[in-house]
Amino acid sequence: MNNYVLPILIGTVLLFSSCGFNEAKYYTPSQVNATKANVPVSELVAGRITYINACAECHRLYKPDRHSAEKWTMYLDEMQEKAEISDVEKKQIYLYLTSEIIE
Repeated sequence: MNNYVLPILIGTVLLFSSCGFNEAKYYTPSQVNATKANVPVSELVAGRITYINACAECHRLYKPDRHSAEKWTMYLDEMQEKAEISDVEKKQIYLYLTSEIIE
């Protein structure tokens, strides 16, 4: 019976790793986005990194254009303490998320 434990464990790990996070679906900020947000591209990149790292710890991530700027503000205000992000990080995440919204 112990001969089956290792193959089952390996199969389980492979299954869960194949369902992993798809970073490609979260846009990489460009100069167009930075101009729209009136900030350097580096600020948006920092927001993207923080969004992916801080928010994915607890739940799945949503594409930036999933919500309006007002909804993102509400969600970020609600989640700031739980995610343990600073005001600066919250602002960077907000800018990243809203600079892709087509208005």
